[in-house]
Amino acid sequence: MTEAEKGTLDAFRIQDKHPASTNDDLPEEVQGYIAGLEMAVYHGKQDALGGRCIVFSLIGAALLQ
Repeated sequence: MTEAEKGTLDAFRIQDKHPASTNDDLPEEVQGYIAGLEMAVYHGKQDALGGRCIVFSLIGAALLQ
């Protein structure tokens, strides 16, 4: 890297706010991709939680009998 390139990167790093720090600043296709990733993570968490609830409910039902 040249010193000029390093200076450009340093200028970005010392800014209070990253140039693409808000979702509205990003292109529409990037916003859609990020929303899809967020939904995939959300659904994964919900599936894991639902599975655990079922397992513990079955264990509790077995203990009550």
